[in-house]
Formats: sequence, structure tokens, C-alpha cells
Amino acid sequence: EGGAAAAEAAAAEAAAKEEQEKQEQEQEEASRRLVSVRQARRSITRFHVADRIEIEGEGFLRLVVRGDSFLYNQIRLMMGGALAVSNGALPLWALEASLSDPLSSDALRSTKGGHALRLSL
Repeated sequence: EGGAAAAEAAAAEAAAKEEQEKQEQEQEEASRRLVSVRQARRSITRFHVADRIEIEGEGFLRLVVRGDSFLYNQIRLMMGGALAVSNGALPLWALEASLSDPLSSDALRSTKGGHALRLSL
């Protein structure tokens, strides 16, 4: 009887320890994800119009954007959105919404005329 009670106590203690280790591991993983999100700041360090060129009678601007940690196609979407608003193809509120809520950027992806945007590194 005494041995069975001791075995049950040991099993309960092992289960409690295992549960505690699992919780600590989950907290550590959550902390790593939070640090990763905090480090994912994106910043523009320079933005200017480099020059104006003409191709087949049409005027183009060469814009230079420098920064770090950009997402795939982020600059292309930002420029496309600004151009779409300036050309009347996209309402300003849609561009503002895409800046405040990253998930609403589908409006920018659907704008036409992206063929004129070229990324060069």
C-alpha cells in the first residue's frame, strides 16, 4: 500500500514537472516570436526623384528608395498605390486603408499599370 502511494506521488510529480517544462518551452517560443516581430521594423532611409526620362515620347520618373528590411514587392506596391491614386484609378481611402491594415493591400495588388514599375538593386 505504501509503495503504491509512493509510486503514484512520483508519477504525479513527474507529470507536473513535464507540464511545467512544456509551459516554459511555449513561453520561450512565444518570446522568440515577439522579438522577431519587434526586429522586423522597416524603414526608408532615402527617397528622391533621381531623374526624368522619355521613352517613345512618354515621360517617366526614376524614383530611388533606400531602406532596410523590406517585404517582397513592398516598394513596388507602395509606388503602384501612389501612382494609382494620382491617376484616379484608386481612391485615396483605399491606399490609406492598405497602409493601416497590411491585410487590406489586395486593392494595391489589383491596380493595373504595374508593368511600368521596375525594381533595380
